[in-house]
Amino acid sequence: MRFRSLLLLLLLPILMLCLCSFKETDDFFRYEIIDGKEVHIIAFVGESFSNNVEIPKEIDGYKVTTIKEGAFYNNPYIKKVVIPNTVTTIERSSFAYCEDLETVIFEDGDGEILISEYSFEMCFSLRKVEFSNRDTFIDDYAFENCKMLGKVYFPENIINIGYLAFNGCESILFDCEDSEVAIKYAEEHNIPTDFFMTDDFLIIVAVSSGVILFIVLIIIYKIRQKYKKKKNI
Repeated sequence: MRFRSLLLLLLLPILMLCLCSFKETDDFFRYEIIDGKEVHIIAFVGESFSNNVEIPKEIDGYKVTTIKEGAFYNNPYIKKVVIPNTVTTIERSSFAYCEDLETVIFEDGDGEILISEYSFEMCFSLRKVEFSNRDTFIDDYAFENCKMLGKVYFPENIINIGYLAFNGCESILFDCEDSEVAIKYAEEHNIPTDFFMTDDFLIIVAVSSGVILFIVLIIIYKIRQKYKKKKNI
């Protein structure tokens, strides 16, 4: 009993430190100030209060530089997120399993940004990603299984695309004329860079061909019926 009481006394300051080490903004961003220099976003607790999330550039006068691991993990509400040009690191699984997330916009600016592994993994509704003109490093599996992700423009500032960064993105189309890195990645992973190379185009061609053939057969049938009537007369 005395041991448990002693252990509780020892753990209590640590527990209090953990509880008090972060703060929360009025718009529901939970954060911590690192070394009195910068802000890291720990979590977004707005839940259903906002579908469109714009991460602030500054909090308490300090630049927001990092979105911590799992900060938005499995958030069922957000549909759009705008990431400011002050952010340099999006940590592992920051937005993973945000199943209603549809749009991600990275603001233009200076410097570079790292999109870590599994950052947007399993965002099944993600359709649109706008990369910025900043030097961008896309880590392994960053957008894995974003099955609805369509046409994505890759600017020349894409420095790296990691191993299977877009694995399982079944509908993706690379617009990558300006990026040698993206062109190489598309070639290595058989990702279409032209709409006429996509499965959607082949489906349209197949359906159109079927419709045309059907119409031609109907026309032929009607002509034959007309010919038979004339012959009978």
